[in-house]
Formats: sequence, structure tokens, C-alpha cells
Amino acid sequence: MILRKLIGVFVASLATMFFFAAWQYQTDPSNSFWGWFWFVGLYIIPFVLFYGMLVSLLSDILIGKFIHYPRMLSAFIFHLFFGVIFTFVIYLFHDTSFVQYWNEGGEIVMIGAVLSALVFWFVDELLRKVLDLEKIQRAM
Repeated sequence: MILRKLIGVFVASLATMFFFAAWQYQTDPSNSFWGWFWFVGLYIIPFVLFYGMLVSLLSDILIGKFIHYPRMLSAFIFHLFFGVIFTFVIYLFHDTSFVQYWNEGGEIVMIGAVLSALVFWFVDELLRKVLDLEKIQRAM
């Protein structure tokens, strides 16, 4: 399970880095795309690694034990919900009003967080269906 989650972190981080780098490059093309890519990666990777991995692990544990709806749909809703909630978690560290935070980039944070959460969910579900990573992980 951990190997599957780490692959999800890697792909979700790359997708989110591309999104933020493209958005930033579009608004300020004076710097190179790859410069923005690696710069935002310094911030994106730790958040996806710790917050995204924690949410995905909790999703697997809670859905497996407590939720009796279809697992894939429940995991989708769980990832989407915590992608949106991440925007408010980041807001807790700002000394401004929510409207000012939203206007200064909060909506981009939410779009990136939701994108990352959905990519993470998609990769996790794809690997769950296609590969037997548990068997590969035990063989290592």
C-alpha cells in the first residue's frame, strides 16, 4: 500500500507542479517555465507528501472499516473533500480576512489542491486495479 501511495504522491506532485508553473508562467512570462516548475515544487512536494499521503491513508482505513458505500466513490468524495479543506487549513496561517486571502491566491490554492487530490485518487485507483503492488513490494 505504501508503494502505491508513494507513486500517487509522485504523480500528483508533478501534475500540481505543472499546473502552478503554467499558471505562474502565464501571469509572469519574464521567468522561465522550468524555473517556476522547480520553485513551486519546493512547496508542493512536502504538502502532497505529508497532507496528501495522510489523507489517502486515512481514506483507505476509514472506508475499509466504517463506510458501506461503493469504495471507489467514497474514496473520490473523501479525496475531493480534503482537497477543498486544504484551502481552509492554509488560511489558518494568514492574518488577513478570508476575502483578501481568496483574492490574493486562495482560489488558486484550492484549484491546485483539488487537482492534486483528484490526480492522487485517480493514480491510486488505477494502480489498485492494474498492478499488484503489494506483491511487488513484498518481493523487494
